[in-house]
Formats: sequence, structure tokens, C-alpha cells
Amino acid sequence: FAYENALENIALNGTPDIEVRLGGAEALREDDTFDYVIANINRNIILGDIARYTAALNAGGSLLVSGFLTEDVEYITAAAAAHNLTLTTQLEEEGWVAIAFQKAQ
Repeated sequence: FAYENALENIALNGTPDIEVRLGGAEALREDDTFDYVIANINRNIILGDIARYTAALNAGGSLLVSGFLTEDVEYITAAAAAHNLTLTTQLEEEGWVAIAFQKAQ
């Protein structure tokens, strides 16, 4: 649903230069770079793929992750810090969390 919703929002906002891919880290090619990488998935997959997400980010880019529980935050923030990502925003609702990190410039 997130993929379809993103495509719909791109069309509604007239921003066709945004590229959306459906899939996990395997959808990222080795030479890809983006200003934003979004992962809406569970803790274990985020932890397993965070190195690939970070490699695909431009300097100063943002990694947005969600789809995990409050008790997972410490593991994800520690992994992000190990990849030189800085926490910029954390939102929680009913035990579910979304976090934004920024890659160093």
C-alpha cells in the first residue's frame, strides 16, 4: 500500500522526478544514490540492511524507517550511529515508531 500511495501522491503533487521502488535493499543497485531512503519494515530487516541503505544515501541525505515497536528503538539507533547516521526525528504512536536519520555531509 505504501508504494501505491507514494505513486498516487507523486501524481497528485506533480512531482514526476521522484523515483519510487518497491522492494527491499535488493532493489538498490550498487551505484544508486538518493536524497531519501524509506524503509517501512521490521527491526531485523532494518538492522540487516542499514549498511545498504546508508551506502545509497547522498551526503546529508535522510533515512526514514518505520514499522517497528518502541522496544526496537535502541537497537536501530545504535546501528544507525555505527553507520554515521544522526537521529533527527522520532515519532511514536500506540507503541509503533518512525525515525528519521541524517547522513553526515
